[in-house]
This record gives sequence, C-alpha cells and structure tokens, in this order.
Amino acid sequence: MAFVLASVYYRQRQENVSDLVGYLGLVFIMLTFTACVNSTTVLELVHQERPSFNRERFAGSYSVGAYALACLLVEIPYVLVQSFLFLDILYFFAHFSRDGWRVSWFWAFLFLYMLFATAFGQALAALTPSTQTAQTFYNTLAPIFSIMSGMTFMPSDIPQGWLVLWVLCPLNKAFEGVVMTQWWEDEGGGGGGHGGEEATICLLYTS
Repeated sequence: MAFVLASVYYRQRQENVSDLVGYLGLVFIMLTFTACVNSTTVLELVHQERPSFNRERFAGSYSVGAYALACLLVEIPYVLVQSFLFLDILYFFAHFSRDGWRVSWFWAFLFLYMLFATAFGQALAALTPSTQTAQTFYNTLAPIFSIMSGMTFMPSDIPQGWLVLWVLCPLNKAFEGVVMTQWWEDEGGGGGGHGGEEATICLLYTS
C-alpha cells in the first residue's frame, strides 16, 4: 500500500486547497489502512494462543496483566520496522516536508497509532469467543472511527449527544497530529487567508 500511495502522490503539488485536501485524504487512507492491517492480523494469533494461555493461567504461571503486557511488548519491534518501512517508502515520494522535526512527528504519530491498532486487535480477540466475532466487532467499530476521524467534518458539526464518540475516537487524534505537525507554519502564518492565493491544510482544518 505504501508503494501504491507513493506512486499516486509522486510529484503532487501543494499549491491550492484542492491539492491540500488530496493530502488530507492521503493521511486518512494511510492511518486507516495501517490500523486495519495491524488490528486484523493479530486476531487469529491471539485465539490460537488461548488454549495455552488458559492452561498456564490455571497453573498459576503468570497473571493476566503480565501476559497482556508481554503480548504488546513483543509486537513493538515489528511495529517499529513496519512504521519505518512505511515512512521511508511513502514520505519522501509523496513530497512531504523535509524538516527533521516534521519527519519525526509524522513517524511518531504513525508508529503510536499502529501500536494502538495492534493492542486494539489483541483486546478484541481477548474479549470475544472467536475470530469471526472479533472481526465482526472490528467491522462495526472501524466505520465509526472513520466517521469521527476529522476527515469529513469537525467537532462543531457533531450533535452534542454524539460528541462522546469524537472524544473516544483514537483516529482523529492521530489524524490531527499528523496534519498539524506536517503543515503548521513556524511563524503562525497560514500563507494568506481564505481568499488569498496561498492556503494551508491547517487553515482549512481549523476553520
């Protein structure tokens, strides 16, 4: 997917609102795809290990908390490699900013969201009786995350009774983090205004 996105956005410009909205879509697809892969790939693995976990738990080998922590920690090297590869392939081909601090923040949000998605998949698998049930729950929650991502509308557009979904949604935190750190202007500028020739995603996103 990184190669596909890199080829689509290779040499794309960031000169007007239409171009910038396209890059918003790139960030949204990137986060959604990586989360889907990381969450669903661990479902079957967790269920396969459940019999041995139950046996060792009843034997008093370790606590549930220690086992859950170990399952997450063992995924960190894999997620590190995965996030670095995704960043190396996509970031520079898609002509994101070359500033070191922007690259670092982009990777940090990508890595943390990938790690969250992995832990989320493990939790779903642990709380459900089968892989199919866990997959059903994930397929139910993923569209809610997408709707509340910040790609389609802002919190001000959400009815008060549904704002709790925005607060609980992890995708909009990662999405906003990538957007703000990638296109935020150091001098607080926005490259003009709504009616100016220049535009930035931050101006569009925070309006």
